[in-house]
Amino acid sequence: MLAHCSTKGLRIFYGKFSMPDFPRRRPRLGAAFLSRTDAAMATIQRAPEACRKSHGEYRHLVLRRFPFGVFYLFDGETIAVVAVLPLRQNPASTREALE
Repeated sequence: MLAHCSTKGLRIFYGKFSMPDFPRRRPRLGAAFLSRTDAAMATIQRAPEACRKSHGEYRHLVLRRFPFGVFYLFDGETIAVVAVLPLRQNPASTREALE
């Protein structure tokens, strides 16, 4: 199920998130991951068409400092954040997670 919010005329939907294990092992690193994820969401909101398409119609933005990407769809007025996934996995696993 997707949650959503509306800001500045854009509707943003949030789907699957693959939270890494390090917040439990290294709390400061977990806080940094969440901060980078928030920054990525803000970047996507400011310029949703700036990211290239991959895996069909999905666009993705790579998190700074972390091997994760924010995958989303944009139809001109709605941003649907579908998943935050690790990028070091097999591309077939990424496609499966996006289905």
